[in-house]
Amino acid sequence: MSPKKSGSVLIAHTGATSVTLGDLRKMPDPKKLGRIHTPVRHDVFVDGLLSALMTRELEVEKSEFAVMRGGAKLFGVIDFASKDKKIGACLGFRHGNDRSMRVRIVAGLRVFVCDNMMLSGDEVFMNRLHTNTFDILNESIAAVDRYLEVRGKIHDVMERMQDCKISVPRAKEIIYDAVVENDVLPLRLLPSVNEWYFKGDTEDVKPRTVWGLHNAFTRTIKELPTLNQQMAASSAVTRELGKVTV
Repeated sequence: MSPKKSGSVLIAHTGATSVTLGDLRKMPDPKKLGRIHTPVRHDVFVDGLLSALMTRELEVEKSEFAVMRGGAKLFGVIDFASKDKKIGACLGFRHGNDRSMRVRIVAGLRVFVCDNMMLSGDEVFMNRLHTNTFDILNESIAAVDRYLEVRGKIHDVMERMQDCKISVPRAKEIIYDAVVENDVLPLRLLPSVNEWYFKGDTEDVKPRTVWGLHNAFTRTIKELPTLNQQMAASSAVTRELGKVTV
């Protein structure tokens, strides 16, 4: 099995409904709510973002969307692959037309988007209000360009993880340092990381590399009780293991 291409997670559990881009196109125009408020249709926002990705020759692998509050709020994720089709990254975003939240885009190897307004990613590429100066296409292109500035760094880190072979003693040392010394996970989950990496039978944890260890941590993170904790732990693990050397 090849490495996971990307890691976007869209959680709709507090009232949001999953929709398609076609559904967004059928929604009525949003209402203007003030002198400087300039709402943008959800489908126009998504089209602008997809167009920006296309102008930079980024290949979209998957997209998911959800709306809530009568369609006033949109949440979504977009995954795309790298040229080698092995290591991808993804965008997560939220977009609202009721003045209750900023338009926000995050990106990284793994992103979490939840209809409780939480977004988590390695970098933030858009964070602004709807005003009469909001140019969706140009803003999206600028956000994608900012993403491309760090995309190479993300891929370099993940490729280094895949190429970095580690011995059993070194793997134990990395786990101890990450959990005990640097608190990337609660101490009670240390045995679970060990179990996944040293005894797990899934293909993603079998490589005796930092990448395999990263996947063991990722599987353990799912044991955390809340999405917010999972988001924080995922980012912390990626930062920690991205610094590992043999």
